[in-house]
Amino acid sequence: MKTSIKDELINIFGKRACFNDVELRLYSTDISAPPSLILDKIENMPIAVVKPKKVEELKELLRICEEREIPVIPRGAATSGYGGTIPAKKGIIVDFCGMNKVLKIDEKEKTVTVEAGAVWSELENLLNDKGLSLRIYPSSALSSTVGGWIANGGGVGIGSYGYGTFKESIVSCEIVTPKGVKTLSGNDINLVFGFSGTTGLITKVKFKVKDLEEFVPILGAFNSLNNLISCLISLSERRLPLWHVSFKNALNVELTVKAVKRQEKRNPFHHEIQEEEPSIPRKNLMLFVYPKHKKLKHELENLIIKKGGEILDEKFAHAVWEERFQTMRLKALGPSLIASEVKIDIKKLVNLVNNFQKKAGNFAIEGVLLKNGRTAVVMAFFLGDERKRGYVLTYSKSLMFLEEGKKMGGSAYAIGMYLTNDAKDYFREDLKKAYDFKMKIDEKGILNPGKIFPPEIDKKTPVKGLVRLISLGRKFGGLLLALEKFVKLHEPEKDDMLDVFICSRCGYCRVVCPRYTNIGWEGASPRGQFYFLKEYLKKRLKPDQRMLDLFFTCTTCERCNIICSTGIPILQRLDLVIRPMLFSREKYVPPIPFRLTVENILQYKNPAGNPHEERIKWLPKDAKYIKEGELCYWAGCTASYIMKNMAENTIRILNQAGINPVYLGIDEWCCGAPAVLLGRFSDVSDVVKHNLEELRKRGVKTVITSCAGCWFTFKFFYPLLAEKLGLEYDLEILHFSQVIEKLIKEGKIKLEYFNFIVDTLDILVLYFLLLLF
Repeated sequence: MKTSIKDELINIFGKRACFNDVELRLYSTDISAPPSLILDKIENMPIAVVKPKKVEELKELLRICEEREIPVIPRGAATSGYGGTIPAKKGIIVDFCGMNKVLKIDEKEKTVTVEAGAVWSELENLLNDKGLSLRIYPSSALSSTVGGWIANGGGVGIGSYGYGTFKESIVSCEIVTPKGVKTLSGNDINLVFGFSGTTGLITKVKFKVKDLEEFVPILGAFNSLNNLISCLISLSERRLPLWHVSFKNALNVELTVKAVKRQEKRNPFHHEIQEEEPSIPRKNLMLFVYPKHKKLKHELENLIIKKGGEILDEKFAHAVWEERFQTMRLKALGPSLIASEVKIDIKKLVNLVNNFQKKAGNFAIEGVLLKNGRTAVVMAFFLGDERKRGYVLTYSKSLMFLEEGKKMGGSAYAIGMYLTNDAKDYFREDLKKAYDFKMKIDEKGILNPGKIFPPEIDKKTPVKGLVRLISLGRKFGGLLLALEKFVKLHEPEKDDMLDVFICSRCGYCRVVCPRYTNIGWEGASPRGQFYFLKEYLKKRLKPDQRMLDLFFTCTTCERCNIICSTGIPILQRLDLVIRPMLFSREKYVPPIPFRLTVENILQYKNPAGNPHEERIKWLPKDAKYIKEGELCYWAGCTASYIMKNMAENTIRILNQAGINPVYLGIDEWCCGAPAVLLGRFSDVSDVVKHNLEELRKRGVKTVITSCAGCWFTFKFFYPLLAEKLGLEYDLEILHFSQVIEKLIKEGKIKLEYFNFIVDTLDILVLYFLLLLF
């Protein structure tokens, strides 16, 4: 990269401009996982990523890029799989996630004005506070952005039965072009909707919202897909005032349930057997959602029964509704998931599914019904494994499904980079209007080249080779499907890093990650780190010190675990597999504070390096404890050296309840949590052995601790570490809050009430841990 360009970007964006090679690679992809054969046809590595905060910065960026003819690629949350946010000719990626303000909520007009990077779920929460809600939002609403959905196109989502596509809700749209800032409205919205930023960088959007309503979900189950589709057709004739209608076939339901259960079993910390709740029947499901005041329950139930279906329990209906953002669950069985979307007349849907099943075998589908009730957007899912040499054969199914849909009068859902040959049929007369507009405002073609416009329109497109390759794949797809049955695919040797490939790149983790919020780059998010590891395992990317450091800056809040769309125990994979691997393979040297912590644990038996003999100084002279017994109080390092009143009060409360616990005294060492979280298992093996041996020889069966970190380490890490070390482990681990709750219920402790505020961190940590485990 020319130094002058780099300097100019730094002058405009400061620290919000990134040039790090490893970080740039993390921005070279979207949610899809195309074969390398496809990616080899483009130059998808950007030369920089910038994060604008205001329109003036974008105007200056476009000025210098137009002068040097450097491509500019807009990026929202990158939750689409059409390649619209992937560079085709290097260039500078504009990450809009920093322009995420809600500028105005007009309660009277029922509109909202937002910056392009506003996240749907966060916007919905703000609207709800005002008694309003979104008319329509995408199934990726937990992470995707308003501007991203406009740029990608399609616009079909949750609420489309009531309100059509998102384009129908847009009032106006502000864009920045090399020729300045423009505000589009009315039919001019067609110049940007679905055009991947090729006709302007979307910066501000005003659109319609609605009153906040309570919705009722009704779930019907059908033994055959034919009966479900018959129900859809009858529904289209009745024109009921529903808000949302969606459906999925039995295989989708079966695979999703199987994937969830598999991930639960694969979580190394879910070792306690829990009573299994009845699961949703493995049938073809149809979900109706309507405003409660419409009172459509009986009419819908009669329709379902008349078409050979059954009404499922209300709890199943609510469960399916709550899972509306989790379309990627079944990816855990892949670990790759290839998707294809077709917009089609519902009367042709049975033939589409049946015909394609004959060619490609059974597959999962999910669909959403549009406002007229006669058209649906259907997504087909195919499981694959990108680690296998024959992955390209499986990937061809996505192209063939679209071809089959087009034969029956259907069309692509969006265009992006991969489907430019479908642009004429998709946009019709709007394609030429948009290209003429582009030529006026972007004469040098710097706005996201290689997207939307096919080679016969855009003679300079950098994706001619890619277009030819995809055309061949669609033409000879039948042959590729036939080959898949006979070609022996290469099986990967190891499975211990499977979750790196299971990650769907949905970005849900990124939205809730405090580390990403503060650092602001993909490499600081679980999604970015898992993509790095995928490239690392494929030997296409090596870590630098910055990337390695990011793996060790996790706050361990575990919010990513709760929201992960494929059920990955993200934090546990980092703790148990990823960090130890990076230590061993890359000889990682952590920052000095981390190194000192581990060294202090080994030398002084506590992370702060306090004299070990002072560990017992917290113990009150009147405390009652014993040397041997089944119940032990584990004070931990923080309570022993710093927050001594926590340990003092704990043992006094236990004594008050008639409990005299075992206390190890100076034989109690640090549990090793700080070293374990760094992946330094081998370094603390002696610590683990010592602590377990001291507990064993005293006859301890139950350990009570007032430290959330000690509780978590003993309860979840120690069983695994003990197994690795060949040690027995049969301990019950309780946090003191659990013990005192029991004592209060039993009447052994009586509380007096005081009027003051208590501020504590540990209880927040414990809350998340108990919530998860």
